[in-house]
Amino acid sequence: VDLNTSLEPQGPFDVFLHKLTDTLAHAEAGDPQARAIVDRVEGYIRRHPTMVVVDPLEHVVKLRNRQDYYDILREGMQFN
Repeated sequence: VDLNTSLEPQGPFDVFLHKLTDTLAHAEAGDPQARAIVDRVEGYIRRHPTMVVVDPLEHVVKLRNRQDYYDILREGMQFN
């Protein structure tokens, strides 16, 4: 799947399995190319509600942010 182009002509997909953790992080940091990919994928997912998404994007964002919190806590514990 080429995430840099429209997903519509590449589908339909029954299942969407992705590795977008880094792309999501770059999008949150303001990278316009990463934001375009995330927007494209989110739009496709919205338009195809019966497609199974392994690791929904909103869950990946929560987990990534949770990992950030764990890292901060772990660093704080090392200094005590």
